Amino acid sequence: MAYTVHPIDQIEGVGASRADVLRSVNIFCTEDLLLRSEDFLRNMLSRRGHFPAANVFEYRCAAELMQVKGLTGQFAEALIRAKRQTLVEFAGLSPDTLVEIFDNAKNGRIIPETIDGKKAVSWQKRALTVAYTGTVSGTVIHESVPVNDAKVTCQFEDAYTDERGRFWIPVVPYGINRIIIRKDGFKSFSAKIKVDPGRITTLEVKVSPGQDKIVISEEKKGEPLPLIRAGDEIVFKDVDFTSFENGTPLVLRYRYKNEDIKLISVHRKRIGNVIERLRTRTEGSKVEANAPIGQLFIWQNNELVKSDKTVRDFREEIITTFYRLRGMKVSLKSRRY
Repeated sequence: MAYTVHPIDQIEGVGASRADVLRSVNIFCTEDLLLRSEDFLRNMLSRRGHFPAANVFEYRCAAELMQVKGLTGQFAEALIRAKRQTLVEFAGLSPDTLVEIFDNAKNGRIIPETIDGKKAVSWQKRALTVAYTGTVSGTVIHESVPVNDAKVTCQFEDAYTDERGRFWIPVVPYGINRIIIRKDGFKSFSAKIKVDPGRITTLEVKVSPGQDKIVISEEKKGEPLPLIRAGDEIVFKDVDFTSFENGTPLVLRYRYKNEDIKLISVHRKRIGNVIERLRTRTEGSKVEANAPIGQLFIWQNNELVKSDKTVRDFREEIITTFYRLRGMKVSLKSRRY
């Protein structure tokens, strides 16, 4: 699920009047609070009338906690009241203690419902990851006009720009990372950026109208696919089982409770940044009852014939044949599939 910025009024206690005051100093979303120091916010807001310093501190704490996907302003409020005001403090609790905090908050009508231990662990893992990685924030514009709903990808984390062209991506590993921005009607933007741990890297990206050149590759035709990159989208196309051609390699992916099975084509098709694989569901009686998940079969004369090859074997055959026919050599040691 892609990360989306949170409107400032999603923080518990920020009503319409305070939201207007915050917007008057260019605080439109919770993430804007994290881009500015607490002292700066206090000074700016003090010029707009009575705005308690304690509220500024609590709002910034809530903004930090709400970077955990699914943790709303109400849950952030419950944590702040329990004196767990940072991601590190939140992650350092035992799951049982965290559930107890939210149980008490539900009884106190701070949150509408509590969470279980599994959800607590999931949130705490995310909190730790956010706390100890970097963040990329920025604006996407075209001729000074914000570009809304552009998809921004950095190191397999996604976000979409809001109506101001703003985006926010936490959980970016420190070091050199590639950022990719795509939007229909505009040429894709791609660049390498340096991200520091615990810091926010800010960008302003100017995009140009146009369309990327669409490159199509099909493993079925003996064309190796470029390596999967950040920003690529993998989709599964459901097809009728009988539509596969003779010789099609299929891998057993899932067994349903009614004994049906799910099969996925080994061959992939790349159309630009979209990687397509075929998927089908059929009767489990077509394969051996003890066939393991991941077993490869060949569709031959309306039967599934068990194969001793692996998916990697098929991919390597495609690559080596493709380059051999062109008189070229290729190393497969470090190749990812």
